[in-house]
Amino acid sequence: MSPMYLLLAVVVYQGILRSTLCKKMSNSKLVVFLAHYSYGVYLGHGIVLLLITPYLRFSSGILSIIVTFFVAYLISVMFATLIDSLIIKQEKRILLRKF
Repeated sequence: MSPMYLLLAVVVYQGILRSTLCKKMSNSKLVVFLAHYSYGVYLGHGIVLLLITPYLRFSSGILSIIVTFFVAYLISVMFATLIDSLIIKQEKRILLRKF
C-alpha cells in the first residue's frame, strides 16, 4: 500500500471528524444509542443476514438491498439490546458482587 493512500486516508478521516455535521450527530440520542450497541450489531448481523435474506428477495435489486439492510440492522439492534439486558448486565451484577 502506498504511503500516499495512508496519508490521504488520515486527512479525510480528520476532516470528517472535525466537520460540524459529525459534531452535531455525535450529540444525537439515536447515534449514542446505536453506538452503544454497535459491537453487538457487528457480531450478530451475519447470522441475521443468513436467516432473513431468503425471505427478502424482490424484483428490483436495489430495493431488495435497501430493505435487507434496514431489516437486518433493526433485527441486529434488537438482538444486541436483548443480549445486553439478559446476559451482560446480569453478568456484571454477579461479578461486581464477588469482587
